[in-house]
Amino acid sequence: MSYITDLQHFLADDGSIAPDRGPARTMATFCAGIVAWVTSGAGEDVEDERTNLFCPQLSDPGCRGMISASEALPGEIHWWCPGCGEEGIIKGWEDTEWDYFFGVSDELPPEVLKTIADLPSMEKTLREISRLARDPEIDGPEELFSLLTADLDEEDEGEALERGLLDQAQDLVYQAWETESDRAAQRLAEEALDLSPDCADAYLILAGCERSARARMELVEQAVEAGKRGLGPRYFSEEPGRFWGLIETRPYMRALHGLVLLRWEKGLRKQAIDQCREMLHLNPNDNQGIRYLLAYYLLKTGELPELLGLLDDFADDDSAEFMYTRALVAYEEDGESDRANAALAAALASNRHVPGYLLGKRKLPKEMPDMYEPGGESEAGMYAMEAKSIWMKFHGALRWLKHQAEAQPF
Repeated sequence: MSYITDLQHFLADDGSIAPDRGPARTMATFCAGIVAWVTSGAGEDVEDERTNLFCPQLSDPGCRGMISASEALPGEIHWWCPGCGEEGIIKGWEDTEWDYFFGVSDELPPEVLKTIADLPSMEKTLREISRLARDPEIDGPEELFSLLTADLDEEDEGEALERGLLDQAQDLVYQAWETESDRAAQRLAEEALDLSPDCADAYLILAGCERSARARMELVEQAVEAGKRGLGPRYFSEEPGRFWGLIETRPYMRALHGLVLLRWEKGLRKQAIDQCREMLHLNPNDNQGIRYLLAYYLLKTGELPELLGLLDDFADDDSAEFMYTRALVAYEEDGESDRANAALAAALASNRHVPGYLLGKRKLPKEMPDMYEPGGESEAGMYAMEAKSIWMKFHGALRWLKHQAEAQPF
């Protein structure tokens, strides 16, 4: 089915999204994200015009596809999900605050990245759509779409109770994510846990407010257990492979991610690696990027056979992380061979900025960026922050990289 949306329908006089909550805001936020992605040029060089936005799950609550989008006709942006086949047209987006038709640059401006990566808004969007899609009183995607695009009043108390305590607790989490005050975020997290002790994200917020490493670990472990309780055993027996795509599994997956990082930091390397393997079993699409953590861990521990298997499992991954890792592993196995040189040439073509950071010609970033541009300096800096020490560990690797980079025309 094709859904036609006029973005102007959702806008206030000042150009902002008018509905401040509910299904209308969720649909408006989804459409705005697509417009920002397409008009910024972020996906111009991406295969299949794929965005970084998840399917809104209008007809298939379990769909885990990534939205593709492009300007099909002047003034019309066409979006579609290769996973479930849903598609739509967005009109009325020109000259809105999400219209960034200025051409492609190496790095997207921060305001575009913020729109595209607005985690609280986009996840609330998907969670609300998923909840409505499972309502037995809604007769198919047509009625669902009409609800999403309607001017709805704020939900009343009865509707809030009907949604369930865990859903209400999760709404408080989204509010906490958007606040700039740690104290306010902590208060909202505590209120969420008063509503539902199964709210995994609330424990993660509290963990982020802790200075004690031991207290952080305990809270993240509680988050994992809360996530398990909130999902129940059916998800683990029937849904492996669909985690993260199912919106309600995301708090649990975030908790596992936090536990991986803390275990590695504490020196519990085997447990961290095992946890990465389990996460990839639950979510083989790896929307969280756990494969990059696992690749780094396997390099650090010298487990190259498993690393080669991981690289093969994600053979289509052309990120700097995997392209340069393939080259480094080939060099370690074969030295300056044709295979290693070809792998490095492909890596250099994917991101020409990496050698500058690895060879010390550019300063490493002081902290990890919130977002990065594939092929851009932000991706290169982010990769080099973790990988430079590993490249130094492999004898002659940096000298080889320098020689090959100087020989490659750009």
